[in-house]
Amino acid sequence: VTGVIVAVPQDILVSGHVIAEGAQAIPPAVIVEGNGKPATAQNRNTGTFILSLEKGENSISVRNIPEGYRLKSITYGDVDLQKQPLKLDGPANWDIIVRLAPKN
Repeated sequence: VTGVIVAVPQDILVSGHVIAEGAQAIPPAVIVEGNGKPATAQNRNTGTFILSLEKGENSISVRNIPEGYRLKSITYGDVDLQKQPLKLDGPANWDIIVRLAPKN
């Protein structure tokens, strides 16, 4: 077969971590997703994760927030990912920070 072009999407690996205000040394376990797909690697003992994301716009979300916590913020550099998608056009320059806070 000749004249066929196969386009392979180039995924970008973006690392991140979960920070829980007022928590013990091990942050609570949550599920971080990019475009509805869970993190490809997640270390629950350190709160770190890696998302495999596509170039372009990506929606980032968090599931399974434990009782007693609320999602305070999800950021990538100075971008608030609760209000805007994560736009990637090359290698990741920042970590995604998921911040949890105690419920009042």
